[in-house]
Amino acid sequence: LIPGAAISSVCILGAGLLDSAVHGSWVLVPWNFVKFNLIHDGGAFYGTHPWHWYLTEGLAVTLGTFLPFMLIGILPTLRAAKPIRGPL
Repeated sequence: LIPGAAISSVCILGAGLLDSAVHGSWVLVPWNFVKFNLIHDGGAFYGTHPWHWYLTEGLAVTLGTFLPFMLIGILPTLRAAKPIRGPL
């Protein structure tokens, strides 16, 4: 859990620094996306999608350039996961 949090922090900080350098002021694009679409309901201006859109296409849209890194991080985690045996 600690290595994943460290890697995620470095990626988010790097993206924030790069986006801020290009934008000219401090900005974190993934947070702006969440704020616009979930908090301010800005997505209502562009229509709605069926529930499965978020699983089939929405994940790639929201993650954008983070998608390959997310997949690279998930695969080793799944391989290393131990199966649960016995009652929970």
